Formats: sequence, structure tokens, C-alpha cells
Amino acid sequence: QLQRLAAEGGSADFSDIDFQVGSAEFDFTHPASKATLERLVKFGSSCPELRFALTGFTSKEGVAARNKALSEARAEAVKAYLVGQGVPAAAIERTAGLGSATTLVDEPDPGTPAEAAMPPAQLDLIRRKNRRVNVEVITPCPATPTAAAPTQVPPGPPPTPPAVERPI
Repeated sequence: QLQRLAAEGGSADFSDIDFQVGSAEFDFTHPASKATLERLVKFGSSCPELRFALTGFTSKEGVAARNKALSEARAEAVKAYLVGQGVPAAAIERTAGLGSATTLVDEPDPGTPAEAAMPPAQLDLIRRKNRRVNVEVITPCPATPTAAAPTQVPPGPPPTPPAVERPI
């Protein structure tokens, strides 16, 4: 998925980068977090021309203004991790945080009857999907040239037969 993203452009969401609750500190107790960050390091180093943006999102828990600031801090944390692992800082053109303004999965508002009626495991799963980092490619890697087909020389005039000496 990331190799195609680097080559073709577009965007992708990553919900498996876990952070400590209410924090921009990574939670590496889930192995998928570290694995996804390492895949992003490889992605970010795909080619010198690659440019991309990171946008953080949160679930609806908490105060909207705090969630926006937290999502920005989480996008910055991902950037810092990638740069710390060798991704050129110039490759990451911008970071942003949108809080819970745009959810990936419909999530009930906190404190509502809909939230109270939802099984806790289902609510947790929804919130985990909404807590994500989006990678948007701004400038993809240039296409690699494919092996050119051998050029054919157009046929010219037939070769001249060698001169044959004839006795006179």
C-alpha cells in the first residue's frame, strides 16, 4: 500500500499508531504501532522527490479544542519519529491536527444515550479507528523508466552485391 502511495500519490489513514491516553507519547505496548512507524520510515525514504503531509485525528472523547491541539501534537510526534529515523525533514511538507472534526467511523457523542447504549468493546473499536494519522502525498516519486523496446532499423535498400570480376 505505501509503495503504491509513494509512486502514485493519494492518501491513507493509519489507525494502528497508538498513543498514550491524552498524550502525544507513543504507546509501544501494541506491536502494530512500531511496525507501522517503521513502514512509514521506509515510505518516507522512498525517493528524494517524495513530499507528503501528516494530519492527526482524535476520537470524540474530550473537549474539541484540546482534541485539536492533541491531534496536532500527535502529527508532530510522528514527524519527529520519522525524521529521527532518517526521513529527510524536507519530505514532510506540513503537519496538521483536525481533532475529531472528521471521523473515519461514525462515533456517538460522549455523554449521549447512543454512547451509553453501545457495547464498550464496540465503542472502543470505533474510537481506535478514529484516532489516526493520515498521510497525504503531495509530490509522488517519479516513475521509474521501463526498459525500452529495442529500436528496429528501418529496412534500407538491399545491399549491393560484391563486384565479380569477369574475364574479358
